Amino acid sequence: MSDVDNWRSESRATEAGMELSKHQAFTGSHCVQSFRGGFTEGIRASVTETAAHTSDAVQKPNPAAVVFKVPAKIYFKPGCLEVALSELRGKRRALIVTDNTTFDLRYPELITDVLDSINTRHQVFYHVPSSSLPTLSCIQAGMREINDFKPDVIIAVGGISVMEASKVMWAMYENPDLKVEDLARSYTDILSTDHSEFGPSRKSIMIAIPTASGSGAEVSPFAAIMDEVNGSYHTLADHSLVPDVAIVDPLLYDVSCPSAVASDGLVALSQAVESYVSNSASEFSRGMAQEAITILFKFLPRAYADGPNDLEAVEKVRGV
Repeated sequence: MSDVDNWRSESRATEAGMELSKHQAFTGSHCVQSFRGGFTEGIRASVTETAAHTSDAVQKPNPAAVVFKVPAKIYFKPGCLEVALSELRGKRRALIVTDNTTFDLRYPELITDVLDSINTRHQVFYHVPSSSLPTLSCIQAGMREINDFKPDVIIAVGGISVMEASKVMWAMYENPDLKVEDLARSYTDILSTDHSEFGPSRKSIMIAIPTASGSGAEVSPFAAIMDEVNGSYHTLADHSLVPDVAIVDPLLYDVSCPSAVASDGLVALSQAVESYVSNSASEFSRGMAQEAITILFKFLPRAYADGPNDLEAVEKVRGV
């Protein structure tokens, strides 16, 4: 897991009441043990250690109500990309946001082929960093392109940085007076309401198409942006950042590199464990987290061992 992934994991977990900075549940010895000395034993040790380090010092939030908000539509199953994008018939202009690695791998062409078939004009912005947090300058460059093109659909395709940058660009496109700092808040600030003063004006819809699994950024109200001038980070949380549609097609997931499969799977597992032991967890969220952990225990070793020939395992790992 990269330093950026570590930062994201620790930052968000701390907001939920966990002190992951005190240990290295998924980046240290247990991660190595998991894939060298027995997957189940290593992961169980990691889960146990993570739960043991949950902070009792942080008071559990007790709002009057808790809101669970996700995209209105989530498509999954192999080959769902074409089916989902075909429903955009009638849309006039689509801006595709991606990074240069995903662009070079020609993933956007899978999208533009469908858009061409339904006569939707398209343009590609591929300047999101692929191996670091999206930056303010990236957001600004994307906003210039968005405002010039005036899309009625924004499509994010790529990893977590692309998802997060696209969500911020979309929110700012819908709310021209919005600044990144306006969205800087913690998870608990939006826990008990789905109201956002930055609600969409509905100039556009947003579609999130992840090409890596684990983060869940395609369905969450969170993002992180780096200010490259002073080196600071903005942790953003607002329901206006939840995409309208998520398309989780396992055929877009590159399983040719086992270490990448392992890394993505461990990110997904860490997110599930964080959710399960969070001070903000509920019976509803714990049920989903427990199912994700169960699926990963069963199918991640298979996807790691023989991903190119085991589509069922890839689909299961990809779906959590």
